[in-house]
Amino acid sequence: GFRKPKDADLADAKKLLEAAGFASGLTLNVQTTPQFPQFHIDRAQAYQAQLSKVGIKLEITADEYTVYKEKERTKR
Repeated sequence: GFRKPKDADLADAKKLLEAAGFASGLTLNVQTTPQFPQFHIDRAQAYQAQLSKVGIKLEITADEYTVYKEKERTKR
């Protein structure tokens, strides 16, 4: 993953997705909380941009901190 340009790495990632049964892509949801917006949301947005290059759609959901902690407490 350190070679440049990344064309071969991206092609390999697409092949792995296809082999795993996700030839048409994959959608994932990441939940963050705005308690630390610079740390969590910016990082999630960076992941979103990178994963989209290989056909993975990353949906970002930001919960209020109290909602997030309730989900965490009830293990949801």
